[in-house]
Amino acid sequence: MTSRLAPFPLPDLSGRSALVTGGSSGIGLEAARALAAAGASVVVTSRTQTRAADAAADVGARPEVLDTSSRSSVDALAERWGGAPVDILVLNAGIAPPRRRTDSVDGHELTLATNALGHVRLAHALAEPLRAASGRVVTVGSVAANWADADASDLDLRRRWARGQAYARSKLACVVTALELPVRAGIAAVPAHPGWATTPFFGPGGAMRWVAPLALALRIGQDGRDGAQPLVAAAVATRFPRETGYVGPRRGLVGSPGPASLPRPARDAGVRAAWWAALCDRAGVPEEWD
Repeated sequence: MTSRLAPFPLPDLSGRSALVTGGSSGIGLEAARALAAAGASVVVTSRTQTRAADAAADVGARPEVLDTSSRSSVDALAERWGGAPVDILVLNAGIAPPRRRTDSVDGHELTLATNALGHVRLAHALAEPLRAASGRVVTVGSVAANWADADASDLDLRRRWARGQAYARSKLACVVTALELPVRAGIAAVPAHPGWATTPFFGPGGAMRWVAPLALALRIGQDGRDGAQPLVAAAVATRFPRETGYVGPRRGLVGSPGPASLPRPARDAGVRAAWWAALCDRAGVPEEWD
């Protein structure tokens, strides 16, 4: 696949630190590459040491092992991090839903645990290092969040599970996290989405074997480097669209970074409050972060 966009212009990030979860492939790897190229001291995480080390060597970063579906893995990374300042925290790690409903090691729906709950817990654990650096959190949403069921009463989808809803709801959770963090924790946060990025996230099999090439041919998809640009813009930009604060491709699924429309469920303050409370409960952290 060939990138269509010019590289996103970045300021000199020398002396600044960045932690990118899920930084071993796809848009996470490309975001880490861009931040490192601008001079940031970057840490990339993956579920395995080998993948983390390979990615770190590729982009000039430091590797860390992290499985965001596991509280103990999140806590271990936070302990290793210590009190070092965090300038940029890109909460990118994620999975596509499995074929059947699966619980994480901590008993939560696996897609939600991996894509959202672990990130809430990690952001809470690194709240002081973020505040010390006047740092910023970037969460990764998706256009799929527009179709998420907004009911927060069954966050783990125990009553009725479907792959599409599991993914859409996990991405709504990511957007809500970024919108609530400034209010609940006093930490700057920006949600971003990559549009349609045809990356290894979707895997080599199934419908994506023909959908991905077709999407690129029709110019409704873009590669990982272009898909990472909204994340990079969210991490460093100094001005954001007042109406949403959400960053995505200007043409919806493709294009350079610009203002994006919030997912419909995230526009309701009551929905955001209910989801924040439920997410914090499942992640094992308080709603108000002192």
